[in-house]
Amino acid sequence: MKKKLVIAAIAACLGYAPAYAAPYVSGSLGIGLPADAEFPSGNYPLDNSLVVNGAIGYNFGSARLEAAVGYQQHDYTDHPEWPGLEILTVMANAYYDIDTGSKVKPYIMAGAGIADVNTDGDYTNGTGFAWQLGAGIGFEVAKHVTFDLGYRYITAENIDNVEGEMTWHAHNILAGIRYEF
Repeated sequence: MKKKLVIAAIAACLGYAPAYAAPYVSGSLGIGLPADAEFPSGNYPLDNSLVVNGAIGYNFGSARLEAAVGYQQHDYTDHPEWPGLEILTVMANAYYDIDTGSKVKPYIMAGAGIADVNTDGDYTNGTGFAWQLGAGIGFEVAKHVTFDLGYRYITAENIDNVEGEMTWHAHNILAGIRYEF
């Protein structure tokens, strides 16, 4: 039920766009630097991994709103025989772009949504609330094209697990391209 509500809210936000809003698509790749996975039985270190994100949104000038989907997978550092965590996120993000009067724009961002965290064998198999905060800088490299370099702290909480619930956190460093229509 939570998934449906979050997806409906994202669709409703993106379905309304004033005439001055410019739609865009974006994609980014980077590295996920996770903290320990937190289980009732203890904390377990995770390996770094590739992070992939894609988004659609609207640019309102100094503010942007988007719906984003992300994926990353982390193996356990001390237990390579354990199945790694696969994390799929669906987020609604808001950005504030700081106008510098140039083609370079720093930004801050925040987002909320859901994270679906799974392992082979269903040791961990659940969906929980996720949120993220970040900052970065965008470089306009051509008309309608912006290169982006940013940082995001992301966390997912209350993920069902055979021990109860687990929590996952990561520091993501991303590089991407945004195309504005």
